[in-house]
Amino acid sequence: MTLQRLQDAVAGTVPGAIMPLFWQKGTGTATVREEMERIGDAGIRAVILEARPHPDFLGDGWWHDVDAVLKIARRRGMRVWFFDDDSFPTGHAGGAVQDAAPELRRRFLTERHTDVVGPAAGASLIVERRQFWGPSAALDPGTLLRVVAYRRAEDGHELTGDPVELTDRITDGILHWDIPDGWWRVFFLTAVADGGSQRHAQHIDYLNAASTQLLIDNVHERIHARYAAEFGSTIAGFFSDEPGIYNDPDTFDFGSQLGKSVPLPWNDDVLAGLAGAVGTDPLPLLPLL
Repeated sequence: MTLQRLQDAVAGTVPGAIMPLFWQKGTGTATVREEMERIGDAGIRAVILEARPHPDFLGDGWWHDVDAVLKIARRRGMRVWFFDDDSFPTGHAGGAVQDAAPELRRRFLTERHTDVVGPAAGASLIVERRQFWGPSAALDPGTLLRVVAYRRAEDGHELTGDPVELTDRITDGILHWDIPDGWWRVFFLTAVADGGSQRHAQHIDYLNAASTQLLIDNVHERIHARYAAEFGSTIAGFFSDEPGIYNDPDTFDFGSQLGKSVPLPWNDDVLAGLAGAVGTDPLPLLPLL
């Protein structure tokens, strides 16, 4: 930042040089007005209107408080951004996901595998996704996508050769296979709803345009409908705060890293994109991830 730019910021002639989160807590319009005036008195020319933890987001109480903020912003020449959800991070869509159709919810690709050794005629393997501690109902049975086997190095985890398709060998939940000679790893690939962070279980699927539309319709469009005339002037726009896929069940947000075994985001668009990229059915190749 140049000295002139810094002096302009201190003088308050650079709109939005400082742009704090202005939390709305539902403590009363008088408090909202007082705090907004204080922000303006400090030379701050823009705020991000943070909905949380307001108890009436997109309800009458919240609209009433927002009206008060915008009235002061207009008078003082301040600009207002809207944080676009009722909780952090962006993706809850103001609760719209709770009643959404299953195809609009997050899905994840999970894999589990079993190592077997051949030759073994008449071998059988359980296909059902199971949990061996706690209530088994905690696991979403999901949708089985594919079962394939790869040869595995006897002294390690390296996979070799081409995949062997086994999906058509399933009868009544049991995989029947005459295992050829050697060491093999059998992969069960399943699309499930419970693979990601539980904290974000009611968040949209950002890889699904129809799911993202829930956020647009329930939050963006409703705010725009009420204040359309002020967008581009007093209202600067929407602020999305760290939207993500959150596919690591063990971390809140950014604690994962490449190479960690976690469920992967999944939907029909991902499958189609992979098929276009590799030029063939990608499902048998997924264990190589």
